[in-house]
Amino acid sequence: MLMKTLRLFLIFVATLCLVASFTTDKEKTTENPLKGTWKAAYDLPDGMYGIKSFTDTHFNWYYANEFSGAIQSTGAGTYKITSDSTFTERVEAANPIFDYVGNTAMLNYKIVDDTLYTRFTLVDHRFAEKWIRVQ
Repeated sequence: MLMKTLRLFLIFVATLCLVASFTTDKEKTTENPLKGTWKAAYDLPDGMYGIKSFTDTHFNWYYANEFSGAIQSTGAGTYKITSDSTFTERVEAANPIFDYVGNTAMLNYKIVDDTLYTRFTLVDHRFAEKWIRVQ
């Protein structure tokens, strides 16, 4: 009887831990909808793909050749969500587009399901991007 009670108790505790871990993951996603990795889903030159990642405070991107894996451009910096539809990015490093470094852009964004849409201007270049969340 004691073993059966102990077994049920351990199953109950394991279930609580599992539920708590799912709740924590969902809360993190709700707090920062940008956090994670995204793959470019807009027109890029043939054979190219793009990846963009966000942590709680930083972002990075790269565009690479899907056949050779050679990086064509890359950049990174800090960002801050300013509302439920805007965030700012400050580019702290970039290659080969060095004139982006030190500049800040205000991005308008919208997330629909697992798709991120952004519109912004950076150093007189206008961008309209579509990114799909990588699972």
